[in-house]
Amino acid sequence: MKDEGVAWLTDGRMNRRARIALLVLTALMVTASGVGLVVDYAASEFMTDRQLVGTLVLYALLPSYLIAGGLVTNAQSAAIGRAFATNEWSRTLVAFAERPSAVALAGGIFGLILGVSQNDHLIYGFVAGELATVYVVVLVGGLLVWTLVGFMIAWRIRTCVELWRLGRGLDADLLDTESWRSFGRVATANVVFIAGAVALQALQSLDAEFRWDNYEAGSFVGLVSAAFLFWLPLDGLRRRMRELKRDRLAAFAPTIAAISPTDVVRLETALQHRDRIASAPTVPVDLTIASRIVASIVLPPLAWVAAALVENWIDRF
Repeated sequence: MKDEGVAWLTDGRMNRRARIALLVLTALMVTASGVGLVVDYAASEFMTDRQLVGTLVLYALLPSYLIAGGLVTNAQSAAIGRAFATNEWSRTLVAFAERPSAVALAGGIFGLILGVSQNDHLIYGFVAGELATVYVVVLVGGLLVWTLVGFMIAWRIRTCVELWRLGRGLDADLLDTESWRSFGRVATANVVFIAGAVALQALQSLDAEFRWDNYEAGSFVGLVSAAFLFWLPLDGLRRRMRELKRDRLAAFAPTIAAISPTDVVRLETALQHRDRIASAPTVPVDLTIASRIVASIVLPPLAWVAAALVENWIDRF
Protein backbone atom coordinates (compact mmCIF):
# COMPACT_ATOMS: atom_id res chain seq x y z
CA MET A 1 0.00 0.00 0.00
CA LYS A 2 1.22 3.50 -0.81
CA ASP A 3 2.23 5.62 2.17
CA GLU A 4 -0.99 7.60 2.36
CA GLY A 5 0.16 9.77 5.24
CA VAL A 6 3.08 11.25 3.36
CA ALA A 7 1.06 11.53 0.16
CA TRP A 8 -1.70 13.35 2.01
CA LEU A 9 0.86 15.90 3.22
CA THR A 10 2.66 16.38 -0.09
CA ASP A 11 0.24 15.96 -2.98
CA GLY A 12 -2.28 18.66 -2.16
CA ARG A 13 -4.82 16.62 -0.24
CA MET A 14 -3.87 18.33 3.00
CA ASN A 15 -6.50 20.92 3.76
CA ARG A 16 -5.33 24.38 2.66
CA ARG A 17 -6.41 25.88 5.97
CA ALA A 18 -4.31 23.30 7.81
CA ARG A 19 -1.25 24.28 5.76
CA ILE A 20 -1.84 27.96 6.49
CA ALA A 21 -2.39 27.24 10.18
CA LEU A 22 0.93 25.39 10.42
CA LEU A 23 2.80 28.21 8.71
CA VAL A 24 1.15 30.86 10.89
CA LEU A 25 1.86 28.88 14.05
CA THR A 26 5.52 28.47 13.14
CA ALA A 27 5.82 32.15 12.24
CA LEU A 28 4.22 33.23 15.53
CA MET A 29 6.47 31.01 17.63
CA VAL A 30 9.60 32.12 15.77
CA THR A 31 8.56 35.78 16.10
CA ALA A 32 7.79 35.39 19.80
CA SER A 33 11.14 33.72 20.38
CA GLY A 34 12.93 36.50 18.51
CA VAL A 35 11.09 39.20 20.45
CA GLY A 36 11.98 37.52 23.71
CA LEU A 37 15.65 37.45 22.81
CA VAL A 38 15.74 41.05 21.62
CA VAL A 39 13.81 42.46 24.59
CA ASP A 40 15.69 40.75 27.36
CA TYR A 41 18.47 38.49 26.17
CA ALA A 42 20.72 39.18 29.13
CA ALA A 43 18.23 37.87 31.69
CA SER A 44 19.61 34.38 32.25
CA GLU A 45 18.88 33.62 35.88
CA PHE A 46 17.23 30.31 34.96
CA MET A 47 19.32 29.24 31.94
CA THR A 48 22.61 29.91 30.26
CA ASP A 49 22.36 32.13 27.19
CA ARG A 50 22.89 29.27 24.74
CA GLN A 51 20.50 27.01 26.58
CA LEU A 52 17.94 29.79 26.41
CA VAL A 53 18.43 30.20 22.65
CA GLY A 54 18.08 26.44 22.14
CA THR A 55 14.91 26.31 24.24
CA LEU A 56 13.34 29.15 22.26
CA VAL A 57 14.22 27.44 18.98
CA LEU A 58 12.75 24.20 20.32
CA TYR A 59 9.47 25.91 21.22
CA ALA A 60 9.41 27.61 17.82
CA LEU A 61 9.70 24.32 15.90
CA LEU A 62 8.10 21.65 18.05
CA PRO A 63 4.41 22.76 17.91
CA SER A 64 4.33 22.65 14.12
CA TYR A 65 6.18 19.33 14.11
CA LEU A 66 3.69 17.79 16.55
CA ILE A 67 0.69 18.96 14.53
CA ALA A 68 2.11 17.90 11.16
CA GLY A 69 3.35 14.54 12.47
CA GLY A 70 0.08 13.79 14.19
CA LEU A 71 -1.95 14.64 11.11
CA VAL A 72 0.26 12.49 8.87
CA THR A 73 0.07 9.41 11.11
CA ASN A 74 -3.69 9.84 11.47
CA ALA A 75 -3.99 10.06 7.68
CA GLN A 76 -2.13 6.74 7.44
CA SER A 77 -4.59 5.18 9.88
CA ALA A 78 -7.58 6.56 7.97
CA ALA A 79 -6.15 5.05 4.75
CA ILE A 80 -6.13 1.61 6.40
CA GLY A 81 -9.76 2.08 7.39
CA ARG A 82 -10.69 2.87 3.80
CA ALA A 83 -8.64 -0.06 2.47
CA PHE A 84 -10.61 -2.49 4.63
CA ALA A 85 -13.98 -0.81 4.18
CA THR A 86 -15.89 -4.08 4.66
CA ASN A 87 -14.70 -4.36 8.26
CA GLU A 88 -17.26 -3.24 10.86
CA TRP A 89 -14.72 -0.95 12.54
CA SER A 90 -13.50 0.78 9.39
CA ARG A 91 -15.90 3.73 9.61
CA THR A 92 -15.14 4.47 13.25
CA LEU A 93 -11.41 4.25 12.53
CA VAL A 94 -11.69 6.81 9.74
CA ALA A 95 -13.89 9.05 11.89
CA PHE A 96 -11.52 9.08 14.88
CA ALA A 97 -8.46 9.46 12.64
CA GLU A 98 -9.87 12.53 10.89
CA ARG A 99 -11.46 14.31 13.85
CA PRO A 100 -10.17 14.59 17.43
CA SER A 101 -12.49 13.28 20.12
CA ALA A 102 -13.07 14.13 23.76
CA VAL A 103 -10.16 11.81 24.59
CA ALA A 104 -7.80 14.12 22.68
CA LEU A 105 -9.15 17.15 24.55
CA ALA A 106 -8.66 15.34 27.85
CA GLY A 107 -5.11 14.52 26.78
CA GLY A 108 -4.51 18.21 26.04
CA ILE A 109 -5.71 19.15 29.52
CA PHE A 110 -3.47 16.50 31.07
CA GLY A 111 -0.56 17.81 28.99
CA LEU A 112 -1.23 21.34 30.21
CA ILE A 113 -1.20 20.15 33.83
CA LEU A 114 2.10 18.38 33.19
CA GLY A 115 3.43 21.55 31.57
CA VAL A 116 2.49 23.55 34.65
CA SER A 117 4.35 21.08 36.87
CA GLN A 118 7.42 21.30 34.62
CA ASN A 119 7.44 25.12 34.60
CA ASP A 120 6.31 25.87 38.16
CA HIS A 121 9.44 27.93 38.88
CA LEU A 122 8.65 30.21 35.94
CA ILE A 123 5.00 30.46 36.98
CA TYR A 124 6.01 31.54 40.50
CA GLY A 125 8.24 34.22 39.00
CA PHE A 126 5.48 35.40 36.68
CA VAL A 127 2.92 35.63 39.49
CA ALA A 128 5.39 37.60 41.58
CA GLY A 129 6.01 39.98 38.67
CA GLU A 130 9.70 39.17 38.63
CA LEU A 131 9.87 37.17 35.41
CA ALA A 132 11.87 38.65 32.55
CA THR A 133 10.14 39.01 29.19
CA VAL A 134 12.18 36.28 27.55
CA TYR A 135 11.10 33.80 30.21
CA VAL A 136 7.46 34.71 29.71
CA VAL A 137 7.97 33.49 26.13
CA VAL A 138 9.63 30.33 27.45
CA LEU A 139 6.74 29.78 29.86
CA VAL A 140 4.05 30.21 27.19
CA GLY A 141 6.00 28.03 24.77
CA GLY A 142 6.44 25.29 27.36
CA LEU A 143 2.74 25.23 28.25
CA LEU A 144 1.76 25.18 24.57
CA VAL A 145 4.17 22.36 23.75
CA TRP A 146 3.04 20.16 26.64
CA THR A 147 -0.61 20.79 25.77
CA LEU A 148 0.01 19.74 22.17
CA VAL A 149 1.99 16.70 23.31
CA GLY A 150 -0.91 15.51 25.45
CA PHE A 151 -3.46 16.32 22.75
CA MET A 152 -1.63 14.58 19.90
CA ILE A 153 -0.64 11.48 21.87
CA ALA A 154 -4.19 11.04 23.18
CA TRP A 155 -5.55 11.49 19.65
CA ARG A 156 -3.15 8.85 18.35
CA ILE A 157 -4.04 6.46 21.17
CA ARG A 158 -7.78 6.83 20.49
CA THR A 159 -7.22 6.25 16.79
CA CYS A 160 -5.02 3.22 17.43
CA VAL A 161 -7.69 1.70 19.68
CA GLU A 162 -9.94 1.62 16.62
CA LEU A 163 -7.03 0.25 14.60
CA TRP A 164 -6.70 -2.52 17.19
CA ARG A 165 -10.38 -3.35 16.77
CA LEU A 166 -10.06 -3.33 13.00
CA GLY A 167 -7.14 -5.74 13.15
CA ARG A 168 -8.89 -7.96 15.69
CA GLY A 169 -11.77 -8.58 13.30
CA LEU A 170 -9.82 -8.49 10.05
CA ASP A 171 -10.77 -11.01 7.38
CA ALA A 172 -7.45 -11.30 5.59
CA ASP A 173 -5.37 -13.96 3.89
CA LEU A 174 -2.85 -15.30 6.37
CA LEU A 175 -0.31 -15.95 3.64
CA ASP A 176 -0.77 -12.60 1.87
CA THR A 177 1.25 -10.48 4.29
CA GLU A 178 1.38 -7.55 1.88
CA SER A 179 -2.36 -6.96 2.33
CA TRP A 180 -1.94 -6.15 6.03
CA ARG A 181 1.64 -4.81 6.08
CA SER A 182 0.21 -1.28 6.42
CA PHE A 183 -0.42 -2.00 10.11
CA GLY A 184 3.33 -2.34 10.62
CA ARG A 185 3.98 0.88 8.74
CA VAL A 186 1.59 2.80 10.99
CA ALA A 187 3.14 1.31 14.13
CA THR A 188 6.60 2.31 12.88
CA ALA A 189 5.38 5.80 11.94
CA ASN A 190 4.15 6.26 15.51
CA VAL A 191 7.61 5.44 16.87
CA VAL A 192 9.41 7.66 14.36
CA PHE A 193 6.99 10.54 15.04
CA ILE A 194 7.59 10.44 18.79
CA ALA A 195 11.34 9.80 18.44
CA GLY A 196 11.63 12.93 16.31
CA ALA A 197 9.95 15.00 19.00
CA VAL A 198 12.24 13.53 21.67
CA ALA A 199 15.30 14.19 19.50
CA LEU A 200 14.40 17.87 19.20
CA GLN A 201 14.95 18.16 22.95
CA ALA A 202 18.67 18.19 22.15
CA LEU A 203 18.25 21.86 21.21
CA GLN A 204 18.19 22.59 24.94
CA SER A 205 21.84 21.54 25.10
CA LEU A 206 23.37 24.00 22.67
CA ASP A 207 25.89 24.83 25.38
CA ALA A 208 27.13 21.21 25.15
CA GLU A 209 26.01 20.44 28.71
CA PHE A 210 23.65 17.54 29.35
CA ARG A 211 20.98 18.32 31.98
CA TRP A 212 18.83 15.34 32.81
CA ASP A 213 16.11 17.58 34.27
CA ASN A 214 15.51 18.98 30.78
CA TYR A 215 15.02 15.52 29.31
CA GLU A 216 13.47 13.49 32.11
CA ALA A 217 9.75 14.20 31.60
CA GLY A 218 9.87 14.37 27.80
CA SER A 219 11.94 11.20 27.50
CA PHE A 220 9.69 9.27 29.87
CA VAL A 221 6.50 10.37 28.10
CA GLY A 222 8.09 9.68 24.72
CA LEU A 223 9.39 6.21 25.65
CA VAL A 224 6.10 5.04 27.17
CA SER A 225 4.01 6.53 24.35
CA ALA A 226 6.22 5.12 21.59
CA ALA A 227 6.16 1.61 23.09
CA PHE A 228 2.38 1.69 23.58
CA LEU A 229 1.63 3.18 20.15
CA PHE A 230 3.84 0.57 18.50
CA TRP A 231 2.20 -2.33 20.32
CA LEU A 232 -1.42 -1.20 20.08
CA PRO A 233 -1.94 -1.22 16.27
CA LEU A 234 -0.24 -4.62 15.99
CA ASP A 235 -1.73 -6.50 18.93
CA GLY A 236 -5.25 -6.84 17.56
CA LEU A 237 -3.89 -8.00 14.20
CA ARG A 238 -1.49 -10.43 15.90
CA ARG A 239 -4.33 -12.03 17.85
CA ARG A 240 -6.44 -12.33 14.70
CA MET A 241 -3.61 -13.85 12.65
CA ARG A 242 -2.92 -16.41 15.38
CA GLU A 243 -6.58 -17.41 15.32
CA LEU A 244 -6.53 -17.73 11.54
CA LYS A 245 -3.35 -19.80 11.68
CA ARG A 246 -4.78 -22.14 14.31
CA ASP A 247 -8.05 -22.56 12.38
CA ARG A 248 -6.31 -23.23 9.05
CA LEU A 249 -3.96 -25.78 10.57
CA ALA A 250 -6.87 -27.54 12.24
CA ALA A 251 -8.89 -27.53 9.01
CA PHE A 252 -5.94 -28.82 6.99
CA ALA A 253 -5.10 -31.69 9.33
CA PRO A 254 -7.83 -34.03 7.98
CA THR A 255 -6.58 -33.40 4.44
CA ILE A 256 -3.11 -34.62 5.38
CA ALA A 257 -4.50 -37.59 7.27
CA ALA A 258 -6.53 -38.64 4.23
CA ILE A 259 -3.46 -38.84 1.95
CA SER A 260 -2.02 -42.30 1.53
CA PRO A 261 1.56 -42.68 2.81
CA THR A 262 2.42 -44.25 -0.52
CA ASP A 263 1.41 -41.08 -2.39
CA VAL A 264 4.70 -39.37 -1.67
CA VAL A 265 4.25 -36.41 -4.01
CA ARG A 266 0.84 -35.36 -2.66
CA LEU A 267 1.93 -35.94 0.92
CA GLU A 268 5.09 -33.88 0.49
CA THR A 269 3.13 -31.05 -1.15
CA ALA A 270 0.56 -31.06 1.65
CA LEU A 271 3.24 -31.08 4.35
CA GLN A 272 5.04 -28.17 2.70
CA HIS A 273 1.79 -26.21 2.60
CA ARG A 274 1.17 -27.00 6.27
CA ASP A 275 4.68 -25.84 7.17
CA ARG A 276 4.12 -22.64 5.20
CA ILE A 277 0.98 -21.94 7.22
CA ALA A 278 2.74 -22.77 10.50
CA SER A 279 5.65 -20.44 9.72
CA ALA A 280 3.51 -17.56 8.46
CA PRO A 281 4.19 -14.35 10.45
CA THR A 282 1.44 -13.01 12.69
CA VAL A 283 2.79 -9.45 12.85
CA PRO A 284 3.84 -7.36 9.81
CA VAL A 285 7.31 -6.51 11.10
CA ASP A 286 10.17 -7.30 8.74
CA LEU A 287 13.83 -6.27 8.61
CA THR A 288 13.01 -2.90 7.03
CA ILE A 289 10.55 -1.96 9.75
CA ALA A 290 12.85 -3.26 12.48
CA SER A 291 15.74 -1.17 11.15
CA ARG A 292 13.58 1.97 11.21
CA ILE A 293 12.64 1.28 14.82
CA VAL A 294 16.28 0.81 15.82
CA ALA A 295 17.19 4.03 14.02
CA SER A 296 14.43 5.85 15.90
CA ILE A 297 15.73 4.56 19.23
CA VAL A 298 19.28 5.80 18.63
CA LEU A 299 18.14 9.09 17.07
CA PRO A 300 17.60 11.09 20.32
CA PRO A 301 21.05 10.44 21.86
CA LEU A 302 22.71 11.03 18.49
CA ALA A 303 20.85 14.34 18.23
CA TRP A 304 22.32 15.46 21.57
CA VAL A 305 25.81 14.43 20.47
CA ALA A 306 25.35 16.33 17.22
CA ALA A 307 24.20 19.44 19.11
CA ALA A 308 27.29 19.23 21.34
CA LEU A 309 29.61 18.82 18.34
CA VAL A 310 28.05 21.80 16.57
CA GLU A 311 28.45 23.92 19.68
CA ASN A 312 32.10 22.93 20.05
CA TRP A 313 32.66 23.70 16.37
CA ILE A 314 31.08 27.13 16.79
CA ASP A 315 33.29 27.84 19.82
CA ARG A 316 36.37 27.41 17.65
CA PHE A 317 35.36 30.37 15.57
